[in-house]
Amino acid sequence: MRSKYEIKAEKELQADGWLVDNKAYMVRWSKNRDFFHLWDLVAYKPGKLHYISIKGHIGGKQRREHLAELEKMVLPPGVTNELWIWPDNKKKKEWIKIKL
Repeated sequence: MRSKYEIKAEKELQADGWLVDNKAYMVRWSKNRDFFHLWDLVAYKPGKLHYISIKGHIGGKQRREHLAELEKMVLPPGVTNELWIWPDNKKKKEWIKIKL
């Protein structure tokens, strides 16, 4: 099942002209349905490819552990690796985007 944050991020990327694929299309028998157990979305524009991990209200220890896992993955040139966090703040209504 996809979170509301993943759906929100996908809609924002599509509105910006990205072609987006999400983990919902992966096999239902899979325990972890993320791409390579790390990313929730893959976004494509000609010449650009983004792997994006989406987190909503993630805590400090979990954030550090997840960031460490994302940083371990070596991606080919031209492919970006990002962590998007939806802030736990009612006033701030925009993503915290961490490019790795």
